[in-house]
Amino acid sequence: MLEALRNTPSWVYLAFFLVLYYGVMYCFSSRSEPRRLLVLPLLFLVWSAYSAFSDEQQSWMSLGGWVCAVGLGGLFGSMIGRKSGARFNDAEGIIEIPGSKIPLIISLFFFGCSYWFGYTTAVSPELSATLSFQLAKTGSMAGCVGLFLGRAITIYSTSLKPLRSGEGADVSKSV
Repeated sequence: MLEALRNTPSWVYLAFFLVLYYGVMYCFSSRSEPRRLLVLPLLFLVWSAYSAFSDEQQSWMSLGGWVCAVGLGGLFGSMIGRKSGARFNDAEGIIEIPGSKIPLIISLFFFGCSYWFGYTTAVSPELSATLSFQLAKTGSMAGCVGLFLGRAITIYSTSLKPLRSGEGADVSKSV
């Protein structure tokens, strides 16, 4: 394993620390413009899609699994988003989001899966060609992306349905 870490390209370490930084930032309460909530989930979506669709050995079944996993993850992510306690401040046009460890856990799991599947592909190409490997790879990464997207879209939707009273919309009541 130590040899694998030595042979890991430096950009992977940079990506890890960026994922870790943004995950830790989600642990603290924040105030954000609604559109900014979608940046990180969309980056993960692009990363996951690139990983899933750039492999020449991908079968149509695993690509279908990717779509299903994003959808299923999105459903669970929307449930997480509803319970987040996020509120839209209509007067300032921002969303107030309480801190949560869930985005940190999801992002580290996503990175870990990406790293492990990349490592396994490099050391065991015959294993990476199997359908079960492809389904596990695309399913786990796409499920994480779906969780992020579902949570972000649910929280973002609070800015689209503000209460007219000026107090702001509560995400648990607006979805």
